[in-house]
Amino acid sequence: MNSLAYNPIIIIGCNHSGTRALVSILEKLGSFSGPIDNPWKEHQDFLQFHKTLMQIEFGGDFWYKNDLIESYQDNFKYKVLAQEFARLVEFKYPQILNQYWHWKCPRSSYFLPTWCAVYPKALFIHIIRDGRDVAVSLCQSNEQTIIADIEYAFKLWNIHISKILSCLPAKTITIKYEELHTSVNLIAHQLLIEDESKINEAQNLIKIKVYQKQFTCHLQSQWLKELGYLT
Repeated sequence: MNSLAYNPIIIIGCNHSGTRALVSILEKLGSFSGPIDNPWKEHQDFLQFHKTLMQIEFGGDFWYKNDLIESYQDNFKYKVLAQEFARLVEFKYPQILNQYWHWKCPRSSYFLPTWCAVYPKALFIHIIRDGRDVAVSLCQSNEQTIIADIEYAFKLWNIHISKILSCLPAKTITIKYEELHTSVNLIAHQLLIEDESKINEAQNLIKIKVYQKQFTCHLQSQWLKELGYLT
């Protein structure tokens, strides 16, 4: 039995940071995705569970409301509920007991300490993308009906980064969206995968999109500098 049995690979990062690409990469490397029949490639059960938490805490699935999510502090209020949910997932998908498996839901950034407590041996993959690109991508996507302002979208990225880096789990691989091609080898090494055909297939999926030089060079923040996106 592998060391990640019972414990998932949890993908964390802001919306439009490349989390969908990581799901596809992990699938190619042989990790179990579960039901991801939605545009965001989010595990349907974890997506619905996070929507429920948002409804309880905020009165709606307001993942995009900066004022609400910025002030929220995870104090393990939902730990017991999350533990019960994890047991249901194990019962529903018994294959996770003896193989790699993963899930992603950007809403999990707000409840990260709780997930660290529920899955203390999980491997976290934190994907970071230039916040200016994230902002443009959000405004150009289907979410534009609720996020139409680029500076608002940029603040959402800042909040996600702050939430995650304030409680980054010890067992975390941090990668940059812009370096996904080389990061596939790092992920494969972590999972003890040596099959070059799988690694090549995963790398062939990657298509990097960069916007900031054309659209958002005026957006700046401390995180852009600390993460190496500004000199």
